[in-house]
Amino acid sequence: MFRIKRPFNIQLIKKYLSFALNAIFPVHCSCCRVTLKASSVPPYLCKDCFSNITLLKNKNCIRCGKSLDISPASLICPECNSGKKLIFKEFFAPLTYSEYGKAIVHNLKFHSTPSAAKTISELIYAKLVSNKKLDCIDAFVPAPISKERLAKRSYNQTELICRHLSKKTGKPVIKALKKIKHTVPQSTLSGKDRLTNLDGSIIFNKKYTLPENIAFIDDVYTTGSTVRTCCEILKNNGGKNIYVLCACINTKRCQE
Repeated sequence: MFRIKRPFNIQLIKKYLSFALNAIFPVHCSCCRVTLKASSVPPYLCKDCFSNITLLKNKNCIRCGKSLDISPASLICPECNSGKKLIFKEFFAPLTYSEYGKAIVHNLKFHSTPSAAKTISELIYAKLVSNKKLDCIDAFVPAPISKERLAKRSYNQTELICRHLSKKTGKPVIKALKKIKHTVPQSTLSGKDRLTNLDGSIIFNKKYTLPENIAFIDDVYTTGSTVRTCCEILKNNGGKNIYVLCACINTKRCQE
């Protein structure tokens, strides 16, 4: 008798592997950390968190977070506009630093939840696509962290976000910035103290050459001190058009 050989069902094999991996390494909601089903797909949010999370529409003022739907050509709303030229070209963030946005970022940074980087990358990617900016970016540059913080956290959260974005878009990650001095976390300082806290702590990694169009990735935009410091360094080393992409904008402290 002849036996009919059944062709391998690659999708079915992937499905079984996915279930097996999730059984050993379960995926959690990036916000509330409840265990998700094995069949869950990014952005790894449970039903309740997904329905309650508030996504920012289009672009937002980089100082107060107000919607720029009426005047999308500007980066600053009329109320905040002081006429000062910004060092970066455009800014995008999918979330505000409110209950849910804060929870996702804190889980990524402080509660050993690297899968939250996937959630953030998916939200940033959707933001870029909706604003038709994906083709304007040639590479992703993560905000650097010190060796001390890297040892404590075991990963650079912004680099993880960049890696996921790179895998999704095919655009490279360039670790063009190095933090050579450990500093007090910006989140613990006032707006005034943030301006000098990073002085001399970040340098350009000379082994890299930047393309003209780059996206600088950070987790939270508050007063903009970190963004300005890093963008100035990138600008002085070949970055012509810099797009700033953050997970959240802290609207309560942006004007400090």
